[in-house]
Amino acid sequence: ARAALDSTATVAEFGPITVRYHKVQSQVNLKYDSWQKELGTYFAALLAERIHENFEKVSSAKTRLEGISLEGSSAATSEIVLGVTFLQEVTQQLPSWHRKTKELADSEKLLKRQRHTFRGDWVEASLVGGQLAQVEQLLAKRNRTMQEQVPLLQSRIVAEDKANAQRVKDLVSDWEQNKPLMGNIKPDQAIGTLTKFEFNMKKAQLDQENLIKAKDALGLDVGPTDTEISGCLVEASDLTEVWEAVSKPHSALVGLKDTPWATAVMRKVRKTLDDLLIDLRSLPNRIRQYDAYSALYDKIKSFVSGHATLSDCKTDALKERHWKTILQKL
Repeated sequence: ARAALDSTATVAEFGPITVRYHKVQSQVNLKYDSWQKELGTYFAALLAERIHENFEKVSSAKTRLEGISLEGSSAATSEIVLGVTFLQEVTQQLPSWHRKTKELADSEKLLKRQRHTFRGDWVEASLVGGQLAQVEQLLAKRNRTMQEQVPLLQSRIVAEDKANAQRVKDLVSDWEQNKPLMGNIKPDQAIGTLTKFEFNMKKAQLDQENLIKAKDALGLDVGPTDTEISGCLVEASDLTEVWEAVSKPHSALVGLKDTPWATAVMRKVRKTLDDLLIDLRSLPNRIRQYDAYSALYDKIKSFVSGHATLSDCKTDALKERHWKTILQKL
């Protein structure tokens, strides 16, 4: 494209028509140079971001590889599981990292051919390649260490797998016994319980996934995947949605009950109760089938049915002596 603009020709003929464009030739060249510079600057900004991301990713992998310990006799079982798992992940990602590093280097060469002026904080693509070469060396060293201790590592992984299976079993049993299903539980208490269960379940699921990767890397039989934790997590998520849905109406009801008797307006009380029932009825069917919803709905209905009696107690006919008698009876 640039070669066409740099042509020495300044005249174009179309049959009997002759166009002399030498006066605008320089302006066109200047506009082209401006566009090329803008495009180069934008491309360089994108490339700098990609180089920085890949440099950080490879450097992070290098740091983690340096900290991995696979000494079967001294390393903790959790460290061995994470170490073996990470070695497998890096091995799988190496081809992709090599491809991306080459693309970054080629893109940088393209900018250099265009005589682009790089920023002072520019990170050379070659640095990413250098870090990647160190990662490969560390990976080869760690893989040799792992191969030398395969029997010991296998025995540690098998033992950890059994221990983790027992922890999962205990966690599932605890969930079945203590999951917040009953409607007499306060929403904030139920949500707190669910948050704790979800944290423990996700940790158990992550440990399970890491053990599967470690067994695969060490040539052990992976066996069937236990889906109990996944099922419990789905149930916990559903229950969290339920308790969060009834939390706002429950808080509104508590606020209504805390209203001082002297300032209570029966008409507003009834309207608030009716609005709460409307809000509850608008909830999806999947939430309305739980006891947490039913218990709150029934409680508000009972307050609505007793509203007439409450209104009678708010009349001016009841004097202080009457209230003393009522409170004595209560």
